[in-house]
Amino acid sequence: MGEAGQVVPAPSTTRSTPATAPPAPCSAWATGAALAGALRSAPAQSVRGYPEWKDKAATPALQEYYSGAIDAAELKKRLVTDGNRVLARYRR
Repeated sequence: MGEAGQVVPAPSTTRSTPATAPPAPCSAWATGAALAGALRSAPAQSVRGYPEWKDKAATPALQEYYSGAIDAAELKKRLVTDGNRVLARYRR
């Protein structure tokens, strides 16, 4: 992307492109740094059992989903079923 969101065409071997100055630095770091003071953790992260669910249920299920091994319906089923199983163990 060029400045102001303009798409910059890829160089072509059939024509030469003029030398241009590098694009202006992105302000994403400045934006992130400015917002950092107002960030807080998600409420789900404070639930007992969240780290176990994340490591043993969510991460493997998401890996399978992104690899194409399971579909969205199966992903949802696994996250909910395994999440309820972990939560039940911590409620005892």
